[in-house]
Amino acid sequence: MKKFRFRLEQVLRFRRATRDEKLRILLECRGREHEAQMRLQHLESERGRRLVPEDNVLGVEAYMLSAMYVKRLDLEIERQKELLKKYEAESSEALAQYIEASKEVRSLETLKDRRQREYMERVNYEEAKFLDEIATQKGNTMRAD
Repeated sequence: MKKFRFRLEQVLRFRRATRDEKLRILLECRGREHEAQMRLQHLESERGRRLVPEDNVLGVEAYMLSAMYVKRLDLEIERQKELLKKYEAESSEALAQYIEASKEVRSLETLKDRRQREYMERVNYEEAKFLDEIATQKGNTMRAD
């Protein structure tokens, strides 16, 4: 009997490659999201430090510069929050695409396993049938002698 060959092996390989690419994209998105989260935390901690003056006496110029810096930090924090939301949405989309690609691979792998099991059952059946024929022929030749 011929060796087992899964006809959709190339499709399975292609889908595995697609799944791996989706995983790479997901990890990149998660990395950008993490970096944005870390930057946001840094900005927020910097803002918290700037709200409390190092010394209680500030000149008018120093106070104005500090207020302008805090205002700029507030703008940066808002921009970073928007960027983080964008990255979170990208990560969610990439995760959904990765899950879908994984389902496609899993379905083909399940089909391959089922076909291989059926093939092995067929091989075992054919082998048992062949052995029965040999035993029957051997029995017939022994009785004929």
